[in-house]
Amino acid sequence: PALCCPVQAVRRSSSVGSLCDGKSTWADSEFETGSFVVWKEVYGTAEERQVRWCPIKSAPRAIEKVHRSYKDDVSLLVDVCRQAIYFDKVEHITKCLEVISNDEDILVQRIKNRMHPQYDPEQSAGYRDVMLNVSIATERTSRLMVANHLCEVQLVLIPIAKNKNEQGHARYREWRNCRGE
Repeated sequence: PALCCPVQAVRRSSSVGSLCDGKSTWADSEFETGSFVVWKEVYGTAEERQVRWCPIKSAPRAIEKVHRSYKDDVSLLVDVCRQAIYFDKVEHITKCLEVISNDEDILVQRIKNRMHPQYDPEQSAGYRDVMLNVSIATERTSRLMVANHLCEVQLVLIPIAKNKNEQGHARYREWRNCRGE
């Protein structure tokens, strides 16, 4: 049943993204090419299948994170299933937060606002986003026994996302390993 959670997260994030000028990347593109697609232009079309979805966190990284960051408490690992929605403007992120907060099926469990002026960017190697941990409570998720599973939704500005390429992520992994996270 846990594998159904990403499917539900993809469906919900695509519908939310289409309501608030959210974007994703094409499956065959790299971030540095700037090939972002507007959700509302492809949502519900055959082109939607060409959208890149965030992968499930790998088992080795999940184990490493539970051990390093959570002192072996697996209940604290809440980003196995994750999705990202990309935006041109902060106003679009604000609109997305409104859409999510008004969706009766989405239960926001936590918000980490790494864009807040008081957030210390050294905690994330300069990376900024608004990260939500949510559950999706519908008849379908209850039937599939995933209504209580937490998913991570990252709301990211496109200029920041363009730095989140393979080389940027490699530098982040090195930084994270130095910190023991």
